[in-house]
Amino acid sequence: MGPGVRMPYENNIPDTNPPPPPPPPAQQDAQLRSELESARKRNKILKIAAITLSVLFLITAGAVFYIYTKIQRTKAALAEAFQNAPLVFPGYVPEGGALPSMNRSVFSSTNMPVSSLGLFSGSLPGSAGPLDPAEGEKIYDALAKYADRPIVKEFIADLKKNPDMARAFAQSKGNNPLKVIASIQGAKGVDKIVAKYATRPEFMKLMLDVMKDPDLKRLMAGLPGGMPLPGAGAPPAAQPGPQPLGAEEPLEEESDAPLVLDSSAISGAPAPGTAPERSKKVPPPVDSE
Repeated sequence: MGPGVRMPYENNIPDTNPPPPPPPPAQQDAQLRSELESARKRNKILKIAAITLSVLFLITAGAVFYIYTKIQRTKAALAEAFQNAPLVFPGYVPEGGALPSMNRSVFSSTNMPVSSLGLFSGSLPGSAGPLDPAEGEKIYDALAKYADRPIVKEFIADLKKNPDMARAFAQSKGNNPLKVIASIQGAKGVDKIVAKYATRPEFMKLMLDVMKDPDLKRLMAGLPGGMPLPGAGAPPAAQPGPQPLGAEEPLEEESDAPLVLDSSAISGAPAPGTAPERSKKVPPPVDSE
């Protein structure tokens, strides 16, 4: 053999660092279970956040639409009240010293809520009790149709920038979306965010689509006044107004007796043919003899 040729046994030197033995099957199962559990928790948190933000968006959207319709009705009621009000001239004082009151029936449906944040509670508005998981799944499926709209994504992004909203999510216990909604009551700046989007046309279009969605009627039914659909409001019932001044009283029944003019009522002198008892002469006594 030449000097550059190696023997076959020189290439079969055993490795000094053998690979570690595979773990037992029980340890592999435990590791897989822990990974699956962590993935499920992450999915649950994301799903709860999506449900909470979607419900918050729809409730605030419904509140803005409710206030908008009330303002329009108030304007129409005021215009009708001023048209039906009687004209009062300077220096005119009716009998009794009081002006006739306007018809108050036109203001019967103009009570407005103080704030839209009062709508948030531990359960869906209008529901008899808290929201059960089955209903939460139905609402989540119904809201998924609107989650891809650009205005919804922009609204949720603005909510995440609010420090009070972030604190409300952090303080929720057990990842319960109803507790998150209840803790939003103390959040500041939500009204400003809603007012920012209320003037946009796509926001109004989204609210109209939500109002007409049959799957979300139960969600919208708990807003003040029953959250009527556009054009479904009935006009207020008309009430009889005050009687006009100077109304004539009903005349007495006429008789067939002729009318006689009593001059004594005018001059104070006794009427002819009638003399007072003092002026009548007493006849002399008759002699009995």
